[in-house]
Amino acid sequence: MKPVVQKPRPKRQELVVPAKVPEPVKEQEPVVEQVETPAATEVAAVASQAPAGPGVPDGAVGGVVGGVVGGVVGGKAGGQGTAPPIYTPREVMKLPVLLSGKPEYPRRAREDGITGVVMVMVVIGTDGAVEPGSPRIHRSVPGLDEAALESVSGWRFSPALGHGGAPVRVKVVIPVKFALR
Repeated sequence: MKPVVQKPRPKRQELVVPAKVPEPVKEQEPVVEQVETPAATEVAAVASQAPAGPGVPDGAVGGVVGGVVGGVVGGKAGGQGTAPPIYTPREVMKLPVLLSGKPEYPRRAREDGITGVVMVMVVIGTDGAVEPGSPRIHRSVPGLDEAALESVSGWRFSPALGHGGAPVRVKVVIPVKFALR
């Protein structure tokens, strides 16, 4: 009787794509142009001439005590206010936790056997939602990137908590895994 020799099965090769070198994240202040409309000018002129009375704090309708015409509640005098800061995972007391969401596997990628993990950088707001326009590819897998961006945009998280215990905005990198079963 001849011994049975098993041929080694060829290993399934996974598509390996070198990661793109991520561009440095540049935090930029949004550019806000303050345009003075005729209505705002008229309100300012009337407010400066009218005595402050009950129901009209500092003489500007809808204003707050000590406010500036055209200002933002809670903003700095003469400015338009600023967005809350964005923290890194090292700067928060509690990281966000995924509450709902999973990636949608693109049909074409599934048919072609493309698998991998796309790393997506996002900003999670104080409400636990991914801030619109924030998702960016941190590490790419061609054929899966667009699906990862679309999926992550709709995911919900528990908000990150700052050291004071209040919800804060945080920038995190999320791994989005696409695997065939």
